[in-house]
Amino acid sequence: MLTETQAKALKPDILQQLQKIYVGMDITDIDLHPDEGFDGDPILRVYISYKGEIPDKGGTRAAAINSIRDILQGKDDFSFPVMTLIPQKNVRKRGRVA
Repeated sequence: MLTETQAKALKPDILQQLQKIYVGMDITDIDLHPDEGFDGDPILRVYISYKGEIPDKGGTRAAAINSIRDILQGKDDFSFPVMTLIPQKNVRKRGRVA
């Protein structure tokens, strides 16, 4: 199973791939957490923070999972990527501009 350190090292590559696939979606950050699935197999939890809308294209999620899987090949025995999309609300500050 991947360690936290190995997962952090993969973050820039995975972020770059996700930005290529989710064109038009403002990905603000990703968090990677190695974990075990229900059956004990290693998985990589990928939490994607974004603003705006998710592009409405069929197969986008599958393409993202496959690209993450390609990055993981050779770095670990096998870690199945599990993606969670987390919308970030745009926070507006109230008040007057001086």
